[in-house]
Amino acid sequence: MFWLINVRLHDNILTGKIPSELGKAKHIEEINLDSNLITGTIPSEIGQLIGGFAWFGVLRLILSNNSLTGTIPSEIGSLPQLEQLHLFTNRLSGTIPTEVGNLKALEATFNLSSNLLTGTVPSELGLVATIK
Repeated sequence: MFWLINVRLHDNILTGKIPSELGKAKHIEEINLDSNLITGTIPSEIGQLIGGFAWFGVLRLILSNNSLTGTIPSEIGSLPQLEQLHLFTNRLSGTIPTEVGNLKALEATFNLSSNLLTGTVPSELGLVATIK
């Protein structure tokens, strides 16, 4: 049996939406769709991603530099092993979900810049002590 561990489709001209079925993928460590022409919302099913081994899950979710709209799904907080979250330079709106406080493994990058986010920075972000 082979596992698809890394999905690296960055720096292309991919269009369309992120398929909700992606949330059913198992053994994924990285999803990198950076710098494409992807539209639509981030599917809530993204919170169902399970990594390749029992001791870790998806580590890197990189969806920056696209045309994603809608809100950041609260289900993103269901990825406790996530080390990098790149959602910058999209058209995401609404508030930053408080569930980001569940992302205890964030250590490299948490970047939501250049979007249309509103509201306050959730205090729960302070629970993520490892952000550098």
